[in-house]
Amino acid sequence: MHEMYGVIWKVALRIHEFLPVSKRGCYLALNTLLWCLMGMILYGAAILLTPYIFSTLYCFATAGYLGMIMGFGGGSMFILRNTQPDDLEN
Repeated sequence: MHEMYGVIWKVALRIHEFLPVSKRGCYLALNTLLWCLMGMILYGAAILLTPYIFSTLYCFATAGYLGMIMGFGGGSMFILRNTQPDDLEN
């Protein structure tokens, strides 16, 4: 899991070169969006494997919670534990 957050950090640094956003903001937004996408994929797989009725509301709720908890929360912990103050300057 740690390697995945590191790869996302490197991608966010490349995106940061082109956008007027802080490194932290770019990383947290990208990480949250990718975890939301993962939540939608997992929900789609669950729909295929179970006989429950598809609900768009549940899909977005699942993706949103997964994105906020794993994406924003995990990304914040990654920034706090694995970056130096020089890494976070703009």
